[in-house]
Amino acid sequence: MTGSSALRIEAGRDSLAGRIASLELGTLLLRRRIDPHRDTLGLRTFLEKRHYNAPFGVLVTMLDGVEMRDPRIVPVSLRSLLMTR
Repeated sequence: MTGSSALRIEAGRDSLAGRIASLELGTLLLRRRIDPHRDTLGLRTFLEKRHYNAPFGVLVTMLDGVEMRDPRIVPVSLRSLLMTR
């Protein structure tokens, strides 16, 4: 599925790429801007559970150059992630 066809899934909204500010499909959430508190809540909760012993978490973003205040959260753009082998 391409990005533009994914945007058509949300009924009742404009389907042209770039016009939707937020799209939620189950556990996948696509947004133009990241809210450092709300959008990382699940990842921070996971990191704080001692039995997972996770030193860091990866936040997949739409754009390159996203910076996070929490040093445990590493932002990686989707494009960079898909190019990684």
